[in-house]
Amino acid sequence: MGRPEAPVDYTVPELGALAAHLRVLRAAVGLTYAALAEITNYSAATLKRAAAGKTLPARPIACAYAAACDGPVNETAELHLRAEWALAHRNWEARRSKVRPAPQFARDPADLSGALRDAYRQAGRPSLRAMEARSQGVLPRSSAHAIVNGRALPMDVRQYLAFLEACGIITEDALLPWCAAWLKVRDNPCLDRHQLHSRFRSTAAERLYADWLDDVAPEAPVPAVPLGDPVLVNGNHRLSAVRQALLEDQGCSVSSTSASNVETAA
Repeated sequence: MGRPEAPVDYTVPELGALAAHLRVLRAAVGLTYAALAEITNYSAATLKRAAAGKTLPARPIACAYAAACDGPVNETAELHLRAEWALAHRNWEARRSKVRPAPQFARDPADLSGALRDAYRQAGRPSLRAMEARSQGVLPRSSAHAIVNGRALPMDVRQYLAFLEACGIITEDALLPWCAAWLKVRDNPCLDRHQLHSRFRSTAAERLYADWLDDVAPEAPVPAVPLGDPVLVNGNHRLSAVRQALLEDQGCSVSSTSASNVETAA
């Protein structure tokens, strides 16, 4: 008679539940691990590890174990999926930083960059590919890489909010301090409004920021936009139609320097 099995390891409860389920099935039919190995074509050691609760067996192994014992394969697959999710969450928790980001204390771009990196670490350092996918391309992997390594801030408010959403910062209470930090450091509500209103995709974070911006900066100063060199149209110096349309869409004023250049050229 072989040695009795060690007790099931319930360090991860869902993993222990899967192991206990497999042991119950084997005990019900009275099979040894050697006999089980002949039926499943997996080694006895592999099958014994599957019912130990210390590591997650591959799903085909767990299902083959259950089938050889005339057990419910679908139920086994469901228990395996729960154990897989539990292990993934446990690993994510292990990667998470315990340092909480503090955007409310950001005074300059360097402070905001540090807060963004803290948010990324607290989110468990999600993959850059996953962040890009979640943002639907608004946050390219190259940009996310530069942000999490402290080499750059998000290029605009859309990318900023996409980064926060990819880090799991999605509730109103969590987002509002980040909104205030962005406006404090960047101080360009006119441009933010234009960027948020000039695109088809609109996330919950973008709508929240737009509504909050209307409340805190309803009459924000409009920055001047340099017009560049005038172009020759039908013998007269005029601004290009594209730049005229952009200015009208932004609702921004023309800088005095640029205007004088146009008059001089005319």
